Amino acid sequence: MQSKAIKTYLLADDENVHAFHLACCEDHLKPVFRPFWACLPLVDIFISITPDILHQMLQGMMKHLIKWLVKIFGPAAIDSWCKAMPPNHKMTLFAKGILMLSRVSGQEQKRMCAILLRLVVDLPLAGGMDSSRLIRAVHALLDFLFLAQYQSHTSETLC
Repeated sequence: MQSKAIKTYLLADDENVHAFHLACCEDHLKPVFRPFWACLPLVDIFISITPDILHQMLQGMMKHLIKWLVKIFGPAAIDSWCKAMPPNHKMTLFAKGILMLSRVSGQEQKRMCAILLRLVVDLPLAGGMDSSRLIRAVHALLDFLFLAQYQSHTSETLC
């Protein structure tokens, strides 16, 4: 289903700019009428926009994922599982837990991502609910995060 702003844009001409702006405001979109790149030959603006891994993915998406998991399991459960992880030469141990960290660097965020799925696999949900959907959601977000960091993609990685 198309939004009102998209329908208005498709029908818009130079005389309907005001209607386009109003439709965008109703849809909570920023109006960009006749963008500068529209008439540039051989330009695909969407190829030019790359994700900002640190700010959008690690400090954005992962921060929200961790808050969501804390809301589900509680801060004590998350931190106690972090503290109980056995030593491993490939993973960073967070002896004080991950919730007490402040000013987390990008490398620390990546190290937290490496243990996040392990943390939620064995934690029981309240009321004995099945955690398979939660695990699939966390797995999908982590997969997306790691795939977004690829330098180049194939048709297979895009699928």
